[in-house]
Amino acid sequence: MDKANNKLVIIYSHAEQDEQLTARLLSHLAILQRQGLVQQIWHRGLIPAGEEAETALQRALRESDIIVSLISNDYFDEFFGLLEDALHREDEGEAEAFAIVLRDCLWEEYPLLQGRKVLPPDGKPISSRDWDSADQPYRQVAEGLLRHLRREGRAAPAPLPKEEAESPDGASYQPPGPEEVQRFRESLLRRLEVLDRETHWNPEDYLHINALAHQQKGKSFQKKAVSLDKAILKNRDTPSFLIIGEPGSGKSVALRELARKLLGAGQGEQIPLYINLRDWYTTENWAPGQPPGPESLEGFILSSLLEGQPPATQAFIRRHYRELYRRGRFFFLFDSFDETPAVIDSYEHSPLIDKLSEVIYLYGLDGGNRLLLASREFKRPTSRFAAGLSLHLRPLGEEMVIESLEKAGFRESTIQQLYNHHNLRPLIKNPFSLSLVKDYLKNNAEQLPPHQLALYESCIHNRLDARVLAEEYRLRPADIIHTARAIAAFLFDDPRYGLAVELQELNRRLKGHPLNATIKLLRDQRLARLGKGRFSFIHRKFHEYFVALNFRENPEALPVEDIPLDARNRDALVLYCEIAEEETARKVIRYCWEETQKLACEPSPDEAWLLQPGLSKKERQKRLKKARPRKIIIDNRYYQSVNCLRFLVDGFISRKDLLEPYSRELSEFILVNTELGDDLILQKFLIEAIALLPQEEAERLIVRIFDKLTLAPNPYLQESLANASRYLDKLSAPVLQHLARFYFLRTKSLGYPTSKDIRTLKLSDNFRPLARFLQVREAEKWLFLLAVILGGVYLLDPFQGGIDGWQWMVPVILFEAALFVFVVIPWFSVVFLSYMFRLSDTKTRVFMATIVSLLVLYLLFMSHMDSMDAGFLSAPEGSLPLGSKVAVWAYNIIIVLGLVWGIISIIYTAFLGYKYYLKDLPRFRKIRRELRPATPRAEIAGHFRSLQSGYYRKKYIRLLREREVAPTGEWPDGKPPYEKGDEASGMLAQLEEKWRNLVPRSS
Repeated sequence: MDKANNKLVIIYSHAEQDEQLTARLLSHLAILQRQGLVQQIWHRGLIPAGEEAETALQRALRESDIIVSLISNDYFDEFFGLLEDALHREDEGEAEAFAIVLRDCLWEEYPLLQGRKVLPPDGKPISSRDWDSADQPYRQVAEGLLRHLRREGRAAPAPLPKEEAESPDGASYQPPGPEEVQRFRESLLRRLEVLDRETHWNPEDYLHINALAHQQKGKSFQKKAVSLDKAILKNRDTPSFLIIGEPGSGKSVALRELARKLLGAGQGEQIPLYINLRDWYTTENWAPGQPPGPESLEGFILSSLLEGQPPATQAFIRRHYRELYRRGRFFFLFDSFDETPAVIDSYEHSPLIDKLSEVIYLYGLDGGNRLLLASREFKRPTSRFAAGLSLHLRPLGEEMVIESLEKAGFRESTIQQLYNHHNLRPLIKNPFSLSLVKDYLKNNAEQLPPHQLALYESCIHNRLDARVLAEEYRLRPADIIHTARAIAAFLFDDPRYGLAVELQELNRRLKGHPLNATIKLLRDQRLARLGKGRFSFIHRKFHEYFVALNFRENPEALPVEDIPLDARNRDALVLYCEIAEEETARKVIRYCWEETQKLACEPSPDEAWLLQPGLSKKERQKRLKKARPRKIIIDNRYYQSVNCLRFLVDGFISRKDLLEPYSRELSEFILVNTELGDDLILQKFLIEAIALLPQEEAERLIVRIFDKLTLAPNPYLQESLANASRYLDKLSAPVLQHLARFYFLRTKSLGYPTSKDIRTLKLSDNFRPLARFLQVREAEKWLFLLAVILGGVYLLDPFQGGIDGWQWMVPVILFEAALFVFVVIPWFSVVFLSYMFRLSDTKTRVFMATIVSLLVLYLLFMSHMDSMDAGFLSAPEGSLPLGSKVAVWAYNIIIVLGLVWGIISIIYTAFLGYKYYLKDLPRFRKIRRELRPATPRAEIAGHFRSLQSGYYRKKYIRLLREREVAPTGEWPDGKPPYEKGDEASGMLAQLEEKWRNLVPRSS
C-alpha cells in the first residue's frame, strides 16, 4: 500500500444514538491525523452534495487502507454486507479492518468477527455505564489504534497536498513563527474592533450585559449561574460548547468579548476565530437532499477572515490556514446558527438543520480544533452537535435591570412607571431591548414610549440627521425609512436570503430608490452592516420594525395566516398590532378568537353546573374534587389555537378595550378549561389571558382559580396567576389575600422574604402593599430571634442563680413555642395574621379576635407571676379570677396539643415520604443509567408514572433538563402525564413548553 494515500474509513449505522456516539469518537480519533498515521478520516458526513450515499460509501471502501466498523444491532441490520467486504479486503492484504463496539450487542456470536481486531479491549461497549469517565472508552479506542498503526510502521507523517507543500517560490512549506502568529492575532483583534463599531457597541459597557449562564455537563447540573467566559476558559479540555440565548440576550457581544480575551492569551493557546454564520450566503438553494458540505463551510470561513484584511494578513491566511487547521490550532466561535440563511426559512425540525449541525460539528472538531456554536432556542442545533458543555444565557434578573437603570441616572418614579407598563416590563429583561428603552428615556425627558415601535422609531430618527441628509444627499429621513422598508419587504419575500442580501441583487430589484445613500447612511449610523458585498440590518428587531411599518402602510395584505403557524412574520405582526387602526385591529382579534375557539376537546359532563351563578365556594370545591376532566385533544389544531391565544396577549395587552365584545365568551372559555381541563400548558396560557378581561371579571377568575389551586397547589400555575395580576388596576382584598398567601409561602429562608423580593415588588403599584407586608415580616424575623435569645437568657437566669418552683415552666414553654413558631410554622406569623385580619370578612375577623383575646388574657396572667408561688392554682384568692386561670390552662393545652399534633404529623409525613423514597431510589438509578439523548415521550411518561415520591418525580424532570433530552414521538394518551397536578407535573409542563417551542419569545 502507498503510505502517501493512507485513508481511514468509518462505517456506522443511521441510528441516532450511533451517530451521536460517532460524532464524539471522531474528535478523539483526530490525533491519528495529527500524528501522520493517516492522511484522511472519511465518514458519511463528508459525502459531497448531490452524490448518492451508497455510491460514495462503496468508493471510499475501495480506496481505503483502514476500515473501522462501529458495531451495534442497527449496524448489523444496515451494513452486514459491507462488514463482510471489509474483512475480505483485510484477508486479501488490501486493507486493515477494526471493529469498535458502540452499543451492547451479540457481536461475539458472529463467526466472521472471531479473532479480529476489536476495540475497546474485550469488546466492552462504548455506551456502557461502567466506565470510570465518559471519555475513557474513546481514549482506549484511540490508544488501541495508535499502538497498532505505529507497530505497522505507519508513523511517517502524511505529506501535505502539492499546492500547499511548496511556497510560491518553490521552497518547502515552513510553519509560521511566533511573531507571525502574534501579528495574525493582532489583526483578528482589530477585526473585532471593526465589528464593535459596526454594531454600535462599546466594550466598556460589557459589564452591563448579563453574560451569565446555566452550566450543564454530563450528569451534573450547576444551578449557580456562572460567567460565560469563565466557564469556557475554565473547561480547557472540553472540545465543544453550545451557547443558547434568545435574540438580544447578548450572545454576539459575549462571544466577541470571549474572543478578545482569548486573543490576549499566550502563544501556546489556540487562536479564536469569530465567525457570524448569518453571512453564510450561497447562490444555491440548500435543501435536505442538497445540504452545504464542509467545503462550503471552509470557503465561507476563509472569505470571512479575508474580508477587510490588509495584504500581509490575507497572505498569511491563504498560506497557513489549512496547516494550522490540521494541527488543531483554532478555536472556532460560530455565532447566529439560527440566522443562517439555510436555517431561518426551515421549519424547526427540518432535516436540513440536522445536517447543518453535523457539518459544523465535524468540521469544527476535526484535527483537534475546538468549537463553540451560539444559537437561540428556536431552531437550535440538533443532537448531531454533541456539545461537551451547554451554556444557557439567562434573561436579565430584576435586580440587574434595576441596578442598570439606577446607574443610568433615572428617577425612582420613572423606574416604577416602567415596571407598571404592560408592554415594556417584559422587554427590559433583554439587554438589547433594555438599551433601546434607556436611549428613549434619555432622549425624551424620561417619558415612557407609548408602544414598542416608538423605541425603534426614536433610535432611527436620533441617528438620522435631517440637516446632513439635506445638505449632502438632498434626502429626507422619510426617504431613508421608505427605502429601508423596501429592503425589509424584499428580504421577507425571498426565502433565499434570510437576513442578508447581496447589494447587486438589491440594485437590480429596488430601482428608483436612493439605495446607495440609504445603505451608506444606515451603515455609518450603525443601523446596518455591509460586508462581502452583502447588506443586513444590525439586529433582526430593526428588520421586524420596518416590516411592521409596511403592514401599517398596506393592512389589506396583513399575513394573519402566519399567527396560528407562529411563522416568521409573527413578531412583526405583534409590533404592528400595537399601533394598528381600530378596524384592522378588530379584524385581527376576531380572526384570533375564532381560531382559538376551534380547540378540540371531549367535554366534561360536569361543565353545566360550573358556570351556574350563586354556587358557594365550599360547594364548588366539593364538586371539583369529584368532577370529571375536560379532555383536551393535542393535535395541530391545539397548537394553532394556543398560538392565537398567545398572540392576543402579546399584541393587545395594552389595547384590551378592543376585546370587550368577547369578554364574556373569553371568561367562560378560560374558566371551563382551567377548572376542568386536563392540560397544564393550556391552563397556563389561559391564565395569562385573564389580563385581557375587564377588571372585575379578571379578579373574579383569579380568586376562583386560586381557590381551586388550594386543593392541589401548583407553583407553575400560581406564578402565572400572580403575573396576570400585575396587569390589572388596583387589586381588591380577595385577590390581595391570595397573593399574600402565595408570596408569603414562596419566599425563602423558612418563609421569610429577601430584600430582592421586597425591592422588586415595591416597583409595582399593585404589589406595593405586599412589599410593605413582607418588609414588616422581615422585621418580625429579627424580633422572633431576639425573643428566642431573651427567653433562653431568662431560663438560665445567670444573674440570680436560676429560678425556683413552678415558674421555671413558663419561660420553657415560651422558649419552645417561640422557637417552634419561628422554625416550623410561618403561618403563625403575627404580621401575616394581622394582614389577613384586615383583608378578611366579618365572620373571619370575629374568630381571629377570639383567639387574640385568649392571648391577651395569657399575657395578663404572666404579668402577675412574680407575686405567685407554686401553689397559686389552689389559692384563688392570691391570683386572678377562675375564668382567667381557665383561659390560661386552655391556652397552654392548645400549645401542647398543637406541638404534639405537629410532631405526629411531621413523623407520619416523613414516614410516608421515606417509604416512597426507598421504593423510588433504585427505580431512579436505573432510569438515569438507561436515559438516552433521544427518548420517546411514551418512555418518559412511563418513567414519570413509575416514580411515586414528589422528590424523585421532580429530580427526574431536572434530569431530563440537564441531559437536554430531545423527546421523540407523541405521548401515549395524547398529552403529558399530569394526573397528580403537583409541582413535578408543573415542571414537566414547563419542559413540554420548551420542547414544543411554546415558550414566550424574548424581544
